Amino acid sequence: MRVSAQQMQDESMESAFRILSGALVSCPTFIALGVGVVVSIARWQRHPRASMFALTATGLMGMATLVGHAFPSLAPQISTDGAGSGGVGFYVGGYLVTAVLHAVGLSLLIAAVFVDRAPSVQR
Repeated sequence: MRVSAQQMQDESMESAFRILSGALVSCPTFIALGVGVVVSIARWQRHPRASMFALTATGLMGMATLVGHAFPSLAPQISTDGAGSGGVGFYVGGYLVTAVLHAVGLSLLIAAVFVDRAPSVQR
């Protein structure tokens, strides 16, 4: 089956619309990640390791969110034959990458909470 240039352009526009609408739905997430970036940068001098963990975490979680919205739209176009028949493994692999990015980001964010803590004072 031959695909015309107009069909390819229509599919590209539809994919871009799906990615942008997904990103708009995730605006609260991106706002929270942006606040995390600002706080991390503001606290860099006092807590450099915690800030580094938090910045890395926000970056990974932002990437996971973007990949999570972009992958379903782009997967049919980048699968093995361009017709979307790359198989279930292709989709599972994409979602696995998203889950790993999110899990590593969340782990780093948790680590940032506890790193460079002063010992508690015994009463």
